[in-house]
Amino acid sequence: AFLHSFGQSLDFSYQSPQPGAQFINPEQTLILKTPNGFEPSGLKSNKFIITGSLSGNIGCNVQLSDDSKTLIVTPQKYFQYGEKVDITILSGLKDKSGNWFKAIHFDFYIKNGETLSLLKQYKQSKDCDFAVPESKDHINTDAEFAVNDNNLPSDYPIPTVVFGQNHAFDDQFIFMNMVCRDHTTYNNYLTILDNYGTPIFYQRTDLSSRDFRVLEDGYLAYSNNDLAHPEREKYYLLDSSYVIFDSVMMGNGYHVDGHDMLLLDNGHYLMMSYDPQLVNMSLIVPGGNPQATVVGLVIQEVDLERQVYFQWRSWDHFSITDATYDIDLTAFVIDYVHANSFEIDGDGNILLSCRHLD
Repeated sequence: AFLHSFGQSLDFSYQSPQPGAQFINPEQTLILKTPNGFEPSGLKSNKFIITGSLSGNIGCNVQLSDDSKTLIVTPQKYFQYGEKVDITILSGLKDKSGNWFKAIHFDFYIKNGETLSLLKQYKQSKDCDFAVPESKDHINTDAEFAVNDNNLPSDYPIPTVVFGQNHAFDDQFIFMNMVCRDHTTYNNYLTILDNYGTPIFYQRTDLSSRDFRVLEDGYLAYSNNDLAHPEREKYYLLDSSYVIFDSVMMGNGYHVDGHDMLLLDNGHYLMMSYDPQLVNMSLIVPGGNPQATVVGLVIQEVDLERQVYFQWRSWDHFSITDATYDIDLTAFVIDYVHANSFEIDGDGNILLSCRHLD
């Protein structure tokens, strides 16, 4: 892999995929950024030469994002598994200040095969990932009576409410999704509870829903994680009447994960995806599994048109051996990142919390 310039001018401030990137999805788009904005008149598709080692030459469509600083190049067909992709960007692009961008060439590599089956296996193995420890604090048994008194459905899971030793109450509410793995007795519900555990809103979900939350604009959202129907893998947006009015999903072939999502000040959405890949770990650590499933992470920002505006991948920045000491790097499945949440700091950077990285 290489990045080569043919002139003396500007570099792009950001590009995705990165030169030499591996495990790229066949649906990948090309993203370029400049802080001064692109001059629209020079944005011609013939400036981009896309060649797959198996696909041959591929045409593309070129579009500016809503900020005019982000250029999205979409190949006219998906890449093929296992191929190397060469990208040449010819001279002729310029920013709004009249500066020309250097012509560049770089390459990246498409993953060898489908990985949805790996993601299904991983999520099934992690289905009981969280457990509630025993508590010596006070358990509010009134919640069970509240359920009965409110004539809630018989398949509504009865909450166990634990009060701390020095508990205090206010008028705020708890937004949560109740996930029941025993569907013979209970079902999955979105619910809003008061501080006593009494439900003030509930809605049954036929699919596996996660991360019921209030967004920064006051609307509600929850994620649907239904790997059997990937087209349903998205965050649904609800209005004040709990009616779905929109949805948002990840692009470039990634499946949304329900750990976290943010609505940004520019109206874009930040989401994450777990990205399992087959890795020959015997080349990385002694005793490593030659067919290990290693779970990476992808973060995306999607714009107002639901295009991928920004993409970050753990494969480009973290080594598998960066995982904490308690992660077995000789195991069959290696969850070396395990992101739980992210936040935007005062400078606009993404702060990422990863359970398996120090």
